[in-house]
Amino acid sequence: MRRDTLGASNTLLVEWTSEDRDMYKNYLMMSRQEFFELLSKVKSYKEKKDTNMRECISALVKLQITLR
Repeated sequence: MRRDTLGASNTLLVEWTSEDRDMYKNYLMMSRQEFFELLSKVKSYKEKKDTNMRECISALVKLQITLR
């Protein structure tokens, strides 16, 4: 429930993008630019829609989990 405020995608990776690019690359094994190029290629396959029961996990977070 608190993934949007406390999750690594919204805290650590955002911080590392601006402050420590080496740590970002170490965490995901690719640079930020490479990550977003890959995301643009797989986004349409991984994107789901929210339902009344729950919000879906975004394609961005799914790819971060897969690479981690």
